[in-house]
Amino acid sequence: MIGRKTIIMVAVIIIFFAVPVVFWAQTRSEPRDDPWSKVEKKPSKTNHSNLFEATEFKDGPAVTKACLKCHPGSAKEIMQTSHWT
Repeated sequence: MIGRKTIIMVAVIIIFFAVPVVFWAQTRSEPRDDPWSKVEKKPSKTNHSNLFEATEFKDGPAVTKACLKCHPGSAKEIMQTSHWT
């Protein structure tokens, strides 16, 4: 048989966990701020769509080779950024 102390302890534990959850759920009613709304939108410098056909490349390395034809120094530049290291 479950004693009175056990029932009280279980009730205290349930209240201990339920009260913070209820308060937390109520504080989340307003929407969060979108961090991307503060990032400046930069226009594309060059539209490359008139230079290449979309179906011209069979894989990623083929695209890279085409880019390096017009931008030969880009390979060394990218290796100096956090994208590479």
